[in-house]
Amino acid sequence: MLLADRTVLLVDPDTSALDSLSVELRAHGAKCFSARDAATAIWGARETLPDAVVCELELPDRDATALLFELRNGPVSLPAVALAAERRALVRLRENGHTLGNRFEKRFAKPARALDVVDAICSLLGDGSEGGLAPSLDVIADALDRHDYRSLLGRLNATTSHRYSALFRFDEGALTSVWTFDRKEPKVDPFPLDVPVTSTPLAALLERSQAVCISDTAADERVTREQRHADMRGFAAVPLHGVDNAVFGAICHFDPEPQATDAASLDLLERTAKIFCFNKRRARPR
Repeated sequence: MLLADRTVLLVDPDTSALDSLSVELRAHGAKCFSARDAATAIWGARETLPDAVVCELELPDRDATALLFELRNGPVSLPAVALAAERRALVRLRENGHTLGNRFEKRFAKPARALDVVDAICSLLGDGSEGGLAPSLDVIADALDRHDYRSLLGRLNATTSHRYSALFRFDEGALTSVWTFDRKEPKVDPFPLDVPVTSTPLAALLERSQAVCISDTAADERVTREQRHADMRGFAAVPLHGVDNAVFGAICHFDPEPQATDAASLDLLERTAKIFCFNKRRARPR
């Protein structure tokens, strides 16, 4: 089980959302302590010593970032996932530049897919390895089996000069970051919410249903002006194909500056995509 022997602190004044997420996390082996307010969350954290926290940003008795700072006031680092029914709260969270003590590493707008939250927790509780030599196929397969996407992407990122490496899912025309690894800040997923696929070079990948490798999107005719994204000037991506062969996502490297991608790095992305898609196909539908 993905979260066996892990304890997760859930904080949300919405009882139905709290219960629903708790059921899903328990199905993956987690022990859960649920709290509807900050005061109960602090007491629960002292009693259960959680491995991670999932917290709604709008709490009735305290600012969520202040709560997180207090929960982290100790020797153990506590990974944290933010949820918000009000998307403006997530935008403020991103724009306010919080310190490391009260920064959420992953953010979701409600209603978040429970499996996305599970994936985020698995990544935050993974082995944390990054950099070093190019990962072997066995290392890739093991990280994918554990849903430790942060460590996997960190290892893949070490094989390229690009700042970012990401696993994206396409959701009704928008990009969802399963995880985006940022070389400059490796513990936090920086990717914003609700980025339309059509405003990124990934639109070129969808049109062709095959790998796209572009050293400078500002000078490549395959990318229209509307598809040029400020963070994706240097760009390489491999599609993820479902059982019907339709493209449902991509794994990629990108950078705000022009960057070339060598054949070995692209080949590793393609091999990773094949293992990921194989795992998805053999998994029991949820």
